[in-house]
Amino acid sequence: MTTYVYAITRESHPLRLADREGVGAPPARLRTVAAAGLTAVVSDAPEGLRPRRRDLVAHEAVLAALATDGVVLPMRFGALTDSDDVVRDELSAHRTDYSARLDALEDRVEINVKGFHSEDALLRELLATDAGLRQANEELRAA
Repeated sequence: MTTYVYAITRESHPLRLADREGVGAPPARLRTVAAAGLTAVVSDAPEGLRPRRRDLVAHEAVLAALATDGVVLPMRFGALTDSDDVVRDELSAHRTDYSARLDALEDRVEINVKGFHSEDALLRELLATDAGLRQANEELRAA
């Protein structure tokens, strides 16, 4: 079966994931694949995986739970490999690179910032500062 990869972390990470579920319907059971001092959090990949809301939320919840307890290299949604053996080989072959990336992220936090604007306020400001737009607006209103 194809393996879905959520993240890579150190083998010493506490991995408190008992209350988390993986992607798919029904949700896949999470497991780990360890090699060379690293651990990948994985599950079986569901057939026909697509970016459905429930799966995106499940993926993000696994990453958030891992990040609460330590440094994590998150994988993008839909990261698939042929098997757990491929994951194990990847961890072993690239141990130095993954370890260096984890070291670089130590004592760092991820911040997600979203900005919103008021369309009415933005339009008023544009009309107040741009004579060409103001004239076009007045012509449209007069028509």
